[in-house]
Amino acid sequence: MSEEAQDFYFPEWIERDYANIKGSLSLTSAKELDKFRDTFSILNRKLSQLPEQITLDELYQIKPDKLKMLFPDRLSALVHACEYLVGYWAFQHAYKLKSAFEGFTFSLERGNFL
Repeated sequence: MSEEAQDFYFPEWIERDYANIKGSLSLTSAKELDKFRDTFSILNRKLSQLPEQITLDELYQIKPDKLKMLFPDRLSALVHACEYLVGYWAFQHAYKLKSAFEGFTFSLERGNFL
């Protein structure tokens, strides 16, 4: 088990019976459950490092004539536009993943999932 995976595992009610749950599985499934548990922990740690709030600058129009007003140098305009688009994409997907993970964890904690 990696060091990163030691802080958080499954909700308490699952952890309490983890040995019994694992014991009722085949050897292959038990190994996969351990891997999933470690990966779950690592993902939780990584996602919990995302700040609760961030400020995103916004480029309203990514057109050469509009960007020229802000960035006279063409290369600078291109770099800023690319940085904005990649940052915005990453922000959206990271927080969507965080939200989905929090919903999954909430469901596990309540034992209310399909």
